[in-house]
Amino acid sequence: MAGTLHWIWLATLPGISARKAARLLDEIGDPLEIYNASEARLSAVSELTKADIAALGDKSLQRADKIIHDTVRLGQQVITLADAAYPELLRAIDDPPIVLYCRGKLQTLAARPAVAVVGPREQTHYGYRVTKTLAYQMARAGVTIVSGMARGTDAAAHAAALEAGMPTIAVFGCGLDICYPHENAALYEDIPKTGVIISEYPPGTPPIGSNFPARNRIVSGISCAVLLPEAPKKSGSLITAACAADQGREVFAVPGNIDTDSSAGTNALIRDGAHPVTGIDDILSVLADQYPARIREPEQAETLAVEDDRYATTAVKKQRVRVDDPVPIAPAAAEKAADDSLPLETRLCALLAASPQHADSLIAAVPEPAGEVTAALTMLELEGRVEQQPGKIFVLI
Repeated sequence: MAGTLHWIWLATLPGISARKAARLLDEIGDPLEIYNASEARLSAVSELTKADIAALGDKSLQRADKIIHDTVRLGQQVITLADAAYPELLRAIDDPPIVLYCRGKLQTLAARPAVAVVGPREQTHYGYRVTKTLAYQMARAGVTIVSGMARGTDAAAHAAALEAGMPTIAVFGCGLDICYPHENAALYEDIPKTGVIISEYPPGTPPIGSNFPARNRIVSGISCAVLLPEAPKKSGSLITAACAADQGREVFAVPGNIDTDSSAGTNALIRDGAHPVTGIDDILSVLADQYPARIREPEQAETLAVEDDRYATTAVKKQRVRVDDPVPIAPAAAEKAADDSLPLETRLCALLAASPQHADSLIAAVPEPAGEVTAALTMLELEGRVEQQPGKIFVLI
């Protein structure tokens, strides 16, 4: 019976991918048998090249031994494909990582259902708001939120789960001893207190670009579904959606304006068969069919403004979350805006509290002449209460 040492030996051999490791395990047996296999036996394994067989000829266990010592020193746990703690859904994909490095509560990996929330690093205000609201509501309804702790959508999803008082799973594309990106240091510290951070990469592995597409298969593989609140046409989150589809997972996408790049990817997913999401019930109704005893009624969620989000980075707060698709003014808000018994500045701020707005939308929403509205917006800017972004978009500060 192979121990952790031989599992790490196999997982860290140069050139032996997770898919090839899975093939070796299927055709030869556990890592100890692979370690002791003759060249002739290895040559009979399908898909192995001469370079792979040469790599398997490296019988040194020094690298694996050092990794084990490093994980102990850093307070990390190691689970292998043969361990009961290994996530069942992840074990079932074609190329599961044969070793996972973990920090936090391992029981989180067995939580059901788990939904991955992924999207761009540069969010619009719409994307931020939708991510926080849906992730919070899912967490409160009994769903474990999974993401990759990247800036933007990932960070907002993890933050929403923590704000809901629920655990979350973060999948790294580097060693767990490296907080990447560093701006998410608060999430890095808080997630393991109730949830868990995991990686297939041993301590000290830097966050190089090629690691992240491979990381995406774990994000979707550990989940029963993937949600994309927004995604441009060339977003990396579409790789995760493709992995989810290949793995037989449900794919949810939030529709957006057809002339907005930030929603081009999600709109295309819906066109191609993803579940459209216009509210939390669209997600929970599908999950309830699979997990009828585990889904609770959703709660109403008031999304925190970015200024009040303790996990939002200083850079995000300073940049105000990029805006390119203001949300239409709701009828109830428009009715209040038309009530001229309140000061014009108060009504404009109330409209902007719900979402950023174009100047023309604000002018149309109130009874005052355009000149008065423009002057009021200028005064609010001078007072530091609103900010004008490119395209005459106004944001409440």
